[in-house]
Amino acid sequence: MMKQIQKLLQMSSGDIGNNNALSPPRPSINSSKTTSTFTTDGYHDECYESKVFEAVSDYLRNSAQKFDLSKAMEQVANQLWTTLYDYPCLKRCDVLTMYIRTCVTLAWGLSNLTPPCTLEHETRIFSRDMHVRFHSSNQSNDTIKTYLWPALIEGQSGNCVHKGVVIT
Repeated sequence: MMKQIQKLLQMSSGDIGNNNALSPPRPSINSSKTTSTFTTDGYHDECYESKVFEAVSDYLRNSAQKFDLSKAMEQVANQLWTTLYDYPCLKRCDVLTMYIRTCVTLAWGLSNLTPPCTLEHETRIFSRDMHVRFHSSNQSNDTIKTYLWPALIEGQSGNCVHKGVVIT
Protein backbone atom coordinates (compact mmCIF):
# COMPACT_ATOMS: atom_id res chain seq x y z
CA MET A 1 0.00 0.00 0.00
CA MET A 2 2.81 2.41 0.87
CA LYS A 3 4.32 1.65 -2.55
CA GLN A 4 0.97 2.56 -4.19
CA ILE A 5 1.01 5.91 -2.39
CA GLN A 6 4.67 6.52 -3.23
CA LYS A 7 4.00 5.73 -6.91
CA LEU A 8 1.17 8.26 -6.86
CA LEU A 9 3.54 10.85 -5.40
CA GLN A 10 6.29 9.99 -7.89
CA MET A 11 3.87 10.45 -10.78
CA SER A 12 2.92 13.86 -9.39
CA SER A 13 6.51 14.89 -8.76
CA GLY A 14 7.51 13.57 -12.19
CA ASP A 15 5.11 16.04 -13.75
CA ILE A 16 6.61 18.79 -11.59
CA GLY A 17 10.15 17.83 -12.53
CA ASN A 18 9.36 17.79 -16.21
CA ASN A 19 10.78 21.03 -17.62
CA ASN A 20 8.39 20.88 -20.56
CA ALA A 21 5.37 20.74 -18.27
CA LEU A 22 6.41 23.62 -16.03
CA SER A 23 8.91 25.64 -17.97
CA PRO A 24 8.79 29.36 -17.24
CA PRO A 25 7.75 31.75 -19.98
CA ARG A 26 10.59 32.65 -22.32
CA PRO A 27 10.84 35.84 -24.31
CA SER A 28 10.33 35.50 -28.04
CA ILE A 29 13.43 35.85 -30.20
CA ASN A 30 11.65 38.53 -32.22
CA SER A 31 10.41 40.29 -29.12
CA SER A 32 11.68 43.77 -28.39
CA LYS A 33 11.48 43.02 -24.66
CA THR A 34 14.50 41.06 -23.52
CA THR A 35 14.19 41.74 -19.79
CA SER A 36 13.33 38.17 -18.82
CA THR A 37 14.99 37.01 -15.62
CA PHE A 38 15.39 33.52 -17.06
CA THR A 39 18.58 32.54 -18.79
CA THR A 40 19.51 29.70 -21.09
CA ASP A 41 22.00 28.27 -18.58
CA GLY A 42 19.19 26.49 -16.76
CA TYR A 43 20.03 27.96 -13.36
CA HIS A 44 16.85 29.98 -13.08
CA ASP A 45 14.81 27.09 -14.50
CA GLU A 46 16.13 24.83 -11.74
CA CYS A 47 15.37 27.49 -9.15
CA TYR A 48 11.84 27.84 -10.53
CA GLU A 49 11.37 24.08 -10.60
CA SER A 50 12.63 23.76 -7.04
CA LYS A 51 10.26 26.45 -5.76
CA VAL A 52 7.28 24.89 -7.51
CA PHE A 53 8.18 21.46 -6.15
CA GLU A 54 8.49 22.88 -2.62
CA ALA A 55 5.15 24.67 -2.95
CA VAL A 56 3.37 21.52 -4.16
CA SER A 57 5.02 19.43 -1.41
CA ASP A 58 3.95 21.99 1.18
CA TYR A 59 0.40 21.97 -0.19
CA LEU A 60 0.25 18.16 -0.08
CA ARG A 61 1.58 18.11 3.49
CA ASN A 62 -0.93 20.70 4.67
CA SER A 63 -3.89 19.18 2.86
CA ALA A 64 -3.11 15.49 3.45
CA GLN A 65 -6.26 15.02 5.55
CA LYS A 66 -8.46 16.73 2.93
CA PHE A 67 -6.99 15.08 -0.17
CA ASP A 68 -9.34 12.76 -2.08
CA LEU A 69 -7.84 9.30 -1.68
CA SER A 70 -10.84 7.35 -2.94
CA LYS A 71 -8.98 6.08 -6.06
CA ALA A 72 -6.04 4.85 -3.96
CA MET A 73 -8.41 3.18 -1.49
CA GLU A 74 -10.25 1.50 -4.34
CA GLN A 75 -6.97 0.20 -5.82
CA VAL A 76 -5.82 -1.21 -2.47
CA ALA A 77 -9.22 -2.84 -1.84
CA ASN A 78 -9.23 -4.37 -5.35
CA GLN A 79 -5.73 -5.77 -4.84
CA LEU A 80 -6.79 -7.30 -1.54
CA TRP A 81 -9.98 -8.77 -2.98
CA THR A 82 -8.09 -10.14 -5.99
CA THR A 83 -5.52 -11.76 -3.72
CA LEU A 84 -8.16 -13.19 -1.39
CA TYR A 85 -10.65 -14.15 -4.09
CA ASP A 86 -11.74 -17.21 -2.06
CA TYR A 87 -13.36 -14.83 0.46
CA PRO A 88 -15.90 -12.75 -1.50
CA CYS A 89 -17.60 -11.72 1.75
CA LEU A 90 -14.64 -9.36 2.41
CA LYS A 91 -16.10 -6.97 -0.16
CA ARG A 92 -19.03 -6.37 2.18
CA CYS A 93 -16.97 -6.10 5.37
CA ASP A 94 -17.35 -2.53 6.66
CA VAL A 95 -14.60 -2.96 9.25
CA LEU A 96 -12.11 -4.01 6.57
CA THR A 97 -13.13 -1.08 4.37
CA MET A 98 -12.61 1.29 7.29
CA TYR A 99 -9.21 -0.32 7.98
CA ILE A 100 -8.17 0.14 4.33
CA ARG A 101 -9.29 3.79 4.46
CA THR A 102 -7.27 4.36 7.65
CA CYS A 103 -4.16 2.66 6.23
CA VAL A 104 -4.27 4.58 2.94
CA THR A 105 -4.76 7.88 4.78
CA LEU A 106 -1.84 7.10 7.11
CA ALA A 107 0.39 6.02 4.20
CA TRP A 108 -0.48 9.22 2.32
CA GLY A 109 0.35 11.36 5.34
CA LEU A 110 3.68 9.57 5.92
CA SER A 111 4.59 9.90 2.24
CA ASN A 112 4.00 13.64 2.34
CA LEU A 113 6.34 14.35 5.24
CA THR A 114 9.66 16.04 4.54
CA PRO A 115 11.60 13.82 4.16
CA PRO A 116 8.94 11.22 3.35
CA CYS A 117 8.80 8.10 5.49
CA THR A 118 9.22 4.77 3.76
CA LEU A 119 8.55 1.18 4.73
CA GLU A 120 11.63 -1.03 4.59
CA HIS A 121 10.87 -4.70 3.99
CA GLU A 122 13.49 -5.85 1.51
CA THR A 123 16.75 -5.99 3.48
CA ARG A 124 17.82 -9.60 4.01
CA ILE A 125 20.55 -9.05 6.63
CA PHE A 126 19.47 -8.40 10.24
CA SER A 127 20.45 -4.99 11.64
CA ARG A 128 19.88 -4.11 15.32
CA ASP A 129 19.32 -0.49 14.27
CA MET A 130 16.42 -1.41 12.00
CA HIS A 131 15.02 -4.78 13.13
CA VAL A 132 13.88 -6.72 16.14
CA ARG A 133 13.66 -10.51 16.06
CA PHE A 134 10.39 -12.33 16.60
CA HIS A 135 10.56 -14.53 19.70
CA SER A 136 10.75 -17.78 17.69
CA SER A 137 13.66 -16.57 15.54
CA ASN A 138 17.10 -18.14 15.44
CA GLN A 139 19.08 -15.63 17.52
CA SER A 140 22.42 -16.68 16.00
CA ASN A 141 21.32 -16.31 12.36
CA ASP A 142 21.49 -12.85 10.74
CA THR A 143 19.71 -13.82 7.52
CA ILE A 144 16.13 -12.53 7.47
CA LYS A 145 13.67 -15.20 6.33
CA THR A 146 10.59 -13.01 6.39
CA TYR A 147 9.16 -9.76 7.72
CA LEU A 148 6.21 -9.81 10.10
CA TRP A 149 6.13 -6.02 10.19
CA PRO A 150 8.16 -3.55 8.09
CA ALA A 151 10.52 -0.94 9.51
CA LEU A 152 9.46 2.71 9.25
CA ILE A 153 12.35 4.80 7.91
CA GLU A 154 12.58 8.59 7.75
CA GLY A 155 13.66 9.49 4.20
CA GLN A 156 15.39 7.11 1.79
CA SER A 157 18.42 6.43 3.98
CA GLY A 158 17.38 8.18 7.18
CA ASN A 159 16.77 7.23 10.76
CA CYS A 160 14.67 4.28 11.78
CA VAL A 161 11.47 5.62 13.32
CA HIS A 162 10.11 2.17 14.20
CA LYS A 163 11.95 -1.14 13.95
CA GLY A 164 10.63 -3.91 11.77
CA VAL A 165 9.78 -7.32 13.24
CA VAL A 166 11.55 -10.15 11.42
CA ILE A 167 12.07 -13.88 11.58
CA THR A 168 15.68 -15.04 11.21
